[in-house]
Amino acid sequence: MASAGNFKSEKLIYNFLCNEILFQIKNYGLGKSCTIFGIKNKNGLFVGRNYDWFPEAEKFFQAYKFSNPWRKKFIAVTDMGISSGSWINVKNRFYDPDDAINEEGLYIGLTFAYNEKWSYGLTSSHLVRLVAETCSSVEDSIEIFKRVPLCSPKNFFIADENGEMVVVEHNSKKFKIIYPEENILIKTNHYLDPEMEKEDKVLKKYPFHNTFIRYYETLQRINFRK
Repeated sequence: MASAGNFKSEKLIYNFLCNEILFQIKNYGLGKSCTIFGIKNKNGLFVGRNYDWFPEAEKFFQAYKFSNPWRKKFIAVTDMGISSGSWINVKNRFYDPDDAINEEGLYIGLTFAYNEKWSYGLTSSHLVRLVAETCSSVEDSIEIFKRVPLCSPKNFFIADENGEMVVVEHNSKKFKIIYPEENILIKTNHYLDPEMEKEDKVLKKYPFHNTFIRYYETLQRINFRK
């Protein structure tokens, strides 16, 4: 990449290693508000989601195909990393996957987690790519989390062609798995696991946040549609 783009290799490596940690420290206060849900019925497993993109990012949003002859092919979604108006410059755009679905029918998507911890490990988008490139099932994906460190807190919604789905709640030091209840699984931005709840900062720092409203409104609408 450094050779093809005429970049300094040291700077490129530093950006890959540190960009999400620096973003986590600098932009922790951003009001992230993504929702992902899954529902399973006689017709199959359906996953839906919304994004909290900066409105201008809609102009640059892209779905793209990733094909590596030595890995699983996948389709991914990116907002080019645009989180504010100052990021709209073309030089800032990059194809990091926020969501991906691969040729095996495995889906993985992200939501923001309100936790201030960080560590050394893969960025969340690189972990999405690793799962999409190498996994065929929810079970395969969980094995990735057992052996690969993550640098900043994130929530991962994972579903597969067999109708299995889980949420992996991560605080960059450890993770917990959330399973569906009555064939419904919803993930917004607050932790659902009782142990992880103790570390959740969303209400302490942002009491006006809508993560709980979105969670129960999604549940209500799913039940209504059923």
